[in-house]
Amino acid sequence: MLRKLIKNKIYLVILIAVCLLFPSAIGKASISNTNLLVVAMGIDKVEEEYETSLMVIVPKQSGSFNQSLEVISAKGETVRQSLNQLSLHTGKQIGLGHCGMIIFNDEAIKEDVVMVLDYLVRDTQIDNSCVLVNTNTSSKDLLEANKKLQNQYGVDTAKILGVLSNYVFLEQANIEEVINSKLSNNNVSFMSYITLSDSPDEGLDTGAQSGGQSQESSSGSGDTGGGSGSSGGDSGGSSSGGSSGGQEKKVVSNLGEISLLLDGKKVAVADEEIMKGLYWLSSKPSKLEFMLSDFNDDDYKNAELSFLVKDKKQSKNYQFIDGKPKVTIDVSATLKLTEIVEKYEPNDLFVSYQDYISDTMMGAIKQEIKDKINNSIDFLADNKTDIISIYRGFEKYHYYKWQEYIDTLEDKKDFLKTIDFEINVDIKSRQ
Repeated sequence: MLRKLIKNKIYLVILIAVCLLFPSAIGKASISNTNLLVVAMGIDKVEEEYETSLMVIVPKQSGSFNQSLEVISAKGETVRQSLNQLSLHTGKQIGLGHCGMIIFNDEAIKEDVVMVLDYLVRDTQIDNSCVLVNTNTSSKDLLEANKKLQNQYGVDTAKILGVLSNYVFLEQANIEEVINSKLSNNNVSFMSYITLSDSPDEGLDTGAQSGGQSQESSSGSGDTGGGSGSSGGDSGGSSSGGSSGGQEKKVVSNLGEISLLLDGKKVAVADEEIMKGLYWLSSKPSKLEFMLSDFNDDDYKNAELSFLVKDKKQSKNYQFIDGKPKVTIDVSATLKLTEIVEKYEPNDLFVSYQDYISDTMMGAIKQEIKDKINNSIDFLADNKTDIISIYRGFEKYHYYKWQEYIDTLEDKKDFLKTIDFEINVDIKSRQ
């Protein structure tokens, strides 16, 4: 056997390598002992400081091996400094390679969020596809609520956003898209908007308490205390779990809303009604439940009608007419009547064909779609946030004319208000 190994030099090299590397591999520390495995991050601007919170995986063993989540946080004058404080207090390196979501509070994105993202991309191993989220409360509180959802129910907020993007509008906003928007002439981007609400009717009740101390506390001892036995000042302290405060339960509310960013700063929130109009301007062939309220005809009296939308298509035609830009938007879809709410007066024909869409109903549907689209365009124009790529469309098809036209405007970001929009809607009934 030994003679065969000596003759075959490849086997001999492999044997020597195994003998040399095997002891070091056995003695090597587990990655969880040297690195914090971060699955989500929260960045809050509190007065003049940044509070960065990390949701980390904490391996635990009790009978059978499992792993749970904890939230730790630290403050600093910059995001970099707060991350360094977390590394110092825990004695571990910050591993952002598995971070799937970054949450910002409102104060953090009143300034240029691209500056923060630029640091993370340059100096950490965070993935460019990391989902970006804005919240109406502190990101730390939302991470605590998300921790409850994942530990108790296996519900991941980032995955919820991924499913939601197939039914609402556009794709999930991520680091790459927001940074790239900074390089464009338009400089407009967005991120998902998730709220923590007190109403149990508005989302998922996590059982998390707003500002309450977490029952599962790991290393921190308060805003001014250091973690892992370390001490720190006001700008360098770390904590685990929530801060002291009220005892109200919070509900994670995700209505498909988005925060609009102009020059990297938040300017408005597109609410549920605005998103219903933006849906028709999206090129994604997504499904949607369309509602027609207070409808009246021979068969219905003040009825609420629900339709399933399929085969949605849209196209935009960019023109210059007498030197003024015009966009013609053609929208088509197939609708099926799926639910009838409120009162209606059926006749014999209607009872046999309850999914029948009459001409009167079709006219009301088309007008409702036009109104929603126009309302959404007006909202974007008022906030100078062209997330429907009108600027890009004119650049593509009429580059020189468009540049000449833009140069004539007093405010180049206010171009949406100067464009004529024509909306054409074609709806078919699916029996």
